[in-house]
Amino acid sequence: MGIFQKLTEKSWEVTDRATMEHADVDSVARSAAPTGLYLYFAVATVMFLLVTAAYLMRMGVGHLGIGLDWRPTPKPWLLWVNTFVLFLSSVMFQRAAVEARAANADRVVTPYATAGRVMASLMVRPQVSAFVNVLTSAEETGLSVEEIELAESCDAVGKTIGELDVQSRTGAYIVAIRKGAGHFELRPSKDARLEAGDVIVGLGSPEEVARLEQLFQPRGALAHRD
Repeated sequence: MGIFQKLTEKSWEVTDRATMEHADVDSVARSAAPTGLYLYFAVATVMFLLVTAAYLMRMGVGHLGIGLDWRPTPKPWLLWVNTFVLFLSSVMFQRAAVEARAANADRVVTPYATAGRVMASLMVRPQVSAFVNVLTSAEETGLSVEEIELAESCDAVGKTIGELDVQSRTGAYIVAIRKGAGHFELRPSKDARLEAGDVIVGLGSPEEVARLEQLFQPRGALAHRD
């Protein structure tokens, strides 16, 4: 399969079911995203080599009589200090992340790794990244995402999503439930039973999410509201 066929491949579309059953599953389901990433790095490498070659040619490396007017830029002492501080901070960030994982931390956030994941996601899944930005943007008023933790005094504790009739009463969708043990239950069914300490991730308009929050408020908060 050529590189252009890989880049334009749509692995989710299968036109011949019989062919798929007899073909190699891995080759049929292979995504075009890794190929696009390899192509990006190849282009970036070529551009870096071209800039390096132009730099060396301007210095006159390998060519007599060329680059005689070259004057290297002086390197102030502050440049070396900043470089050392950057290197030291990177090492300390990585060490802190390793120590936090060893201490069974719930979540470890490193700025460089987070930035790298965001840039990679923008390259291979730009529309998904745009949708996530819409969900998390403070400027977007048509859609809201909120997390709601269930207290022990909440009337919804012990009931299922179907028994509460969440969507009909609030209009919002429950897209995930983070259980007390830490794992996520994505797209929970109507039979999913809610427990104290669960964190509900709701999706909807600001008005719908507000009704969802009111539905899962503790009993004392509802009495105070009334």
